[in-house]
Amino acid sequence: MDVTRRDHIKNVDIRTNLDITEDIVERIHAGRLRYFGHVVRMDQHRLSNIALYGRVEGNRVRGRPRKRWLDNVTDDCYNRGWSIVEATHLATDRQCWRTYIRLSQSAPASP
Repeated sequence: MDVTRRDHIKNVDIRTNLDITEDIVERIHAGRLRYFGHVVRMDQHRLSNIALYGRVEGNRVRGRPRKRWLDNVTDDCYNRGWSIVEATHLATDRQCWRTYIRLSQSAPASP
């Protein structure tokens, strides 16, 4: 569109003019869920799967706990109306999982 920041046009207006319906944040959430499905379907002895389901021994530092990758996946699932258990079950079937990701990506997310 040949628009600069000096034109003071909002990003929402630019996306509307270019017919871009998907927000970058939604795309990141969908990519994270796609990779979650990939890791769920992996062999249990692969490092990614071990890191997903493994636990670390020891004490955390004082203060607010850091957000883990699985916490973000859980939030993404919650925003789409799934529990993490349902998402894990759905992710075992690749075609079904891809369909659910696409459908939830095109529909507006509900909190």
